[in-house]
Amino acid sequence: MRTRQAIRLGGVRASLLVVAATAGGSIASFLLQAIAARQLDPDGFSLFAALLALLAIALLPGPPISLAIVRHLGDAPGTPPRFAPRAARTAAIVAGLSLLGAALLGTLLPPGGVDRLHLGDRPMLPMWGALIAAVVAGLWIQPSLARLQAAGDFARYGAAQAGLSVGRLGLAGGALALDAPLGVVLLALAAGPLLVQRCIRPRPVPGSRELTAKERGGSTLAWLRRLLPLLAALGGLQALVLLDVVFARAHFGESDPQQAGAYAASATLARALFHLPYAVTAVLVQRTVHAPGAGAARRGAQRKALLESLLVTSGLVGIGAAILAIAPTTALEIFGGEERYAEGARWLVGLLVPMGLAAIGAVPAHSLLARGSSTPVWILGISAPLLAVLLAIPPEAPDALIARSSAVIGAATAAMLLCAWWMPRESESVSSPA
Repeated sequence: MRTRQAIRLGGVRASLLVVAATAGGSIASFLLQAIAARQLDPDGFSLFAALLALLAIALLPGPPISLAIVRHLGDAPGTPPRFAPRAARTAAIVAGLSLLGAALLGTLLPPGGVDRLHLGDRPMLPMWGALIAAVVAGLWIQPSLARLQAAGDFARYGAAQAGLSVGRLGLAGGALALDAPLGVVLLALAAGPLLVQRCIRPRPVPGSRELTAKERGGSTLAWLRRLLPLLAALGGLQALVLLDVVFARAHFGESDPQQAGAYAASATLARALFHLPYAVTAVLVQRTVHAPGAGAARRGAQRKALLESLLVTSGLVGIGAAILAIAPTTALEIFGGEERYAEGARWLVGLLVPMGLAAIGAVPAHSLLARGSSTPVWILGISAPLLAVLLAIPPEAPDALIARSSAVIGAATAAMLLCAWWMPRESESVSSPA
């Protein structure tokens, strides 16, 4: 009995540590943007927010490749603890740079050419070079983090995540405080993962043998095949809440920089709704995978877990949305300084709709993935490019971006809810994508 209790306690501690580490990363990212909102003028902040959104889009292969590595190690017991596949790292970087290229092309090709993000007198090549460096560094560390996660070394995993958060906030926030150019700030974002990587890099064991080709994880193409379906589902969901900031900068960055900055501040605050239920989806995946019984009984347990998770998520989103809707101007003043972004109050209220829908949509998406369904791959893999196409159409005002985002995210969420409730698919379950 004591052994079972110890195992359960260890699992709870590990889960809490991972949730806390991930939450710390979200908080650090939010604080970094709050520093930028106060330190930069509205034009500079809207550009910084757009660049961070592009960076986040390019880093989307990170969690899926980590999940693929954890699965691989779960299927290959006895793999040496220093396993950190080069092919997986290469696949993640190739996918990330491809996403960055697609995002840049989708943003920059319309009329206006390569200055659609309105860099002005800022040097273009150093800016893009710094952005690419931040992408490579952010994805470079993922296989090493996944190795720690798969080995159950949550103490080092949590410490590494904390180091990434502190580095992100300390280095980039310090660069902003010193009025450094945005290219330098992006390089500071690249430095943090490289420093942490040196601390968690697998050390050679005296007398250890070389890894076989199988233990090294196969080819880059094989890892890309594993990565792409997960990226379409998990990455597509994240992209839905990031794209509008990039296109707001593209459409309004030159004609009305103040408006672009206010929209970026509003979107940053509203996006907090999307991150609120992270722990809920993490628990949902585990409950779905380990649902008791078989056949109808198992499906009933999975539906119960889905319904309870939807209720908790809706409650969290409702409370957060109510706070922001009651005092949007106050929230913007706390975030970016008094009256700097006050005109974004109405956009903040409007953005609560698509961000709240995305948070709710994450619940059926994770439920379906935990059942082994490919439905989220198709729904989210199509929805994100569709939203990008719609957002690329020049709007008269930012309100149109909110309406388009709400329509696409709402449709995707409704489709996944219907599939998760009415078409349960029981197949081989997968590890937690959360």
